Amino acid sequence: MKKHPEPSWHGANPADPDFRANIHERYRHLDAVAPVNLTPLGVWRLTKHADCVRLLKHTKVGMRTTEGQLHNADESKLPRLFMLEQDPPTHGRLRKMVARYFTPRAMENMHVRVREITDVLLDKVGDGEFDVMKALALPLPTAVICEMMGVPAEDRLTFTQWTDDMTLFLLGNLATEQQQARAGVAIGNMTEYLTARIQERKNSPGDDLISVLVQAEDDDQLSHMELLWQCMGLILAGFETTTGLIGNGVRQMLLHPDQIARLQKDPDLIESAVEECLRYDPPIPGTARFLHEEAEFGGYLIPVNTRINAILAAANRDPEVFEDPERFDIGRTPNHHLGFGGGPHFCLGAHLSRIEAREAIGKLFTRFPRLQLVSDEQKWTGSLFRTLAELPVRV
Repeated sequence: MKKHPEPSWHGANPADPDFRANIHERYRHLDAVAPVNLTPLGVWRLTKHADCVRLLKHTKVGMRTTEGQLHNADESKLPRLFMLEQDPPTHGRLRKMVARYFTPRAMENMHVRVREITDVLLDKVGDGEFDVMKALALPLPTAVICEMMGVPAEDRLTFTQWTDDMTLFLLGNLATEQQQARAGVAIGNMTEYLTARIQERKNSPGDDLISVLVQAEDDDQLSHMELLWQCMGLILAGFETTTGLIGNGVRQMLLHPDQIARLQKDPDLIESAVEECLRYDPPIPGTARFLHEEAEFGGYLIPVNTRINAILAAANRDPEVFEDPERFDIGRTPNHHLGFGGGPHFCLGAHLSRIEAREAIGKLFTRFPRLQLVSDEQKWTGSLFRTLAELPVRV
């Protein structure tokens, strides 16, 4: 085995102010010089597709250490109970409860609503200029997840700021005091709001996701705090990432007008177009795991409880897997991207996210065939996800 390398960012430090705008160039360089990289924070990074797949699917890993600790998180005052931060058997139990809602029939019903909501949102867009994020990419997933949770329409805009601030909580001890304060206020507001909604469902059950989880609590399969955390986590995961997918996808289409022409000529390409958007510019650039056993990557033996980041954005452009990976090709096949992660934590809402992106992107370019970017400037939200704050376009 090789001696561990000297820690280095190799020009790919996510804390750099211009990193988000140049993420693919930075990761391409990292992949070229150190595909298995030890950072100054003591975290390893993997950029190769095969290494990321092996980590996520074929290595004994967890979201927590073997002692049950989360990265940079003090749970003494506020335990983290969302399923995405749990390991077996807790993770499986919680995921099973939520999966009861994500049945084929339920998702088909949601497809109908996604189509209707998309039409309503695009009907509001007039001539001239508009912001894709405000007009479509944000309100569509927000409306969908809120309908799933039984949240009234008048409360949905409030959720936007809460969830944006709540993502800062995922930074744990790395968050600044200001970020911790914002996240704390958002979590408090969300907790108070959802507690009231949960009590409503106890008194008057419906067919929404909160009602499904309330029933699981009544059957002693979920604790009250677990129920509350699943609701908060699903709201956070249910629209922020899809907003990023739609926004990033629309931007890449606009940067590649030849692909818009292909889609307009053959609308059936929308499914593979969304997959290419997920590969080429994913809203979640990476995902982390703790080793629960020694593992070898790149000739380095990495010990138990080491944190390793699978850099999905780099793996999705691995030339060993994708032909001409820097080319944006909406007809690409096969397309074994890792946009939804992999292994036990593969995105539970992947199918719904795909439905939303297909409807949003497909209908946008059908309604507005001459759509153009107003500016190449990229402005990002304060979220941990790679989500555009605005995307001004001209009809």
